[in-house]
Amino acid sequence: MTTPGRLIEAAALVTGKNRHTVEKMYDALRASGEVPKGTRGRYGVRVTSAVAAKLILAICGSEHVRDASHAVRRYEHLTAQNSIRFLYEGNTYKQLVVPSSAWQVVATEFPNLAALPQNSTFGDAIVALIDAYCTGDPRAEVSIALRGPYPGAHVSVTLENRETPEWRVEIDYQNDDRDDVPGEWLELDSDKERRRRRIYDVYGDLKTVSTISDATLRAIGAVLREESTT
Repeated sequence: MTTPGRLIEAAALVTGKNRHTVEKMYDALRASGEVPKGTRGRYGVRVTSAVAAKLILAICGSEHVRDASHAVRRYEHLTAQNSIRFLYEGNTYKQLVVPSSAWQVVATEFPNLAALPQNSTFGDAIVALIDAYCTGDPRAEVSIALRGPYPGAHVSVTLENRETPEWRVEIDYQNDDRDDVPGEWLELDSDKERRRRRIYDVYGDLKTVSTISDATLRAIGAVLREESTT
């Protein structure tokens, strides 16, 4: 495992985000209890894949540094709504939509991902993907998208080995209950205001998407394999 400083440096470099901004986001996560607090140096906090996943969610899901903790809470608990499985039969490709996660399709390269339960979350998937790149270099293309302002997410995994009948799966993540807005708004808004804000955030004209690929996962996995000597 590595240190927070090395994780921050690697995340900023691979995503292109300003390093100072990423450091402030990590500090915000630490202040809110999303990531562990501890001392610096040789006996300080060591970063896990779960901590790295939260920082990635903060970078991709927040508009401002002060939103970092809220972004983690908005996105990490999204649940799988459906999967699109790509099948090759004869000389044709078919798409099969199933109402649950179907990560078993990519079990050869992502065993931890395939082992997730049906009720697993978007946060669980990110942790499992990072774990895969901590222990090896999966032969696959991965795309992760976070939608806003109302939270939603999408993960696509395409195996390089396309000799099998199934080699690609896409899974969409949303809130279980789309009749309400994220939790931090519920604490602030009255019932009337809550309904108004829900309509604005779900059906508003502005839509944002932040995407990362296996390049980010590979960089984070590599830095998590490091053993700090400082």
